[in-house]
Amino acid sequence: MASLQQDPSGVFPICFRYGKQRFKRPLQTTDHRKAASANRNGVEASAVHGEL
Repeated sequence: MASLQQDPSGVFPICFRYGKQRFKRPLQTTDHRKAASANRNGVEASAVHGEL
């Protein structure tokens, strides 16, 4: 399961674990609604496969 946490610059990175490895990728948005929408649309699967 992925989580969103706003960093000090205002950007929302998505954080998740795949196996025992932790991934953190910026979503390039400061809008919480856009970040939440990306999270619901399966961004973590794209990040694991190198598409982000």
